[in-house]
Amino acid sequence: MMNMLVLLLLVEAHRSSLLTDEFKSRSLIQKYGYYFFLGFPCITLIPYMMDDQNWMSMSNDDTGWCALTEDASLGLQIGIFYLWVWIALVIALILTLYTGVKVTLTDTLIGSKYFSTVGLAALVSVLSWIPRSLERAPLSYERQSHFQHHLIALFPINLCGVLLGILFFMFEKRSLQVFQDMVNQEAPEDSMRMTFTWE
Repeated sequence: MMNMLVLLLLVEAHRSSLLTDEFKSRSLIQKYGYYFFLGFPCITLIPYMMDDQNWMSMSNDDTGWCALTEDASLGLQIGIFYLWVWIALVIALILTLYTGVKVTLTDTLIGSKYFSTVGLAALVSVLSWIPRSLERAPLSYERQSHFQHHLIALFPINLCGVLLGILFFMFEKRSLQVFQDMVNQEAPEDSMRMTFTWE
């Protein structure tokens, strides 16, 4: 979840840098971004704070949905552990497409560079999480974890991360640096300010 929230903040920071920033979101992200992506995932601790034994954690992942007992509601499990991730991914993808189209209509070169860097990162993140989600859903009914399925589902995420890194730094490093400097300009002088780096 934390990774997806960082992606969402990254996309919004670029949107607010390239387009009109009506909501001053870039300065808000720079000031409070750390607190958001470190604090928001704490909602996943809610089940472990409840007295209901059906929500108590187990010592392993046999239930297939994090570490809840098999009696826990499937809807609540999805809502607490996985729904937020997909909401962040979908919003990030929508913002990416919106920003890319608006920028391309103004400057084709900047728009194409945006799509080949920030846009590509957002799109690949969404696509690579599809196998992960498909792998978790059947386990919620079988109530049994399959380690090999888990590894196979994680493989696209790790592979895409490696390939994106190679692609970015071989062909788009200069563009990434320009976007990075644009997003981080006028960052508040605060030890906890949030700045982005593609390194």
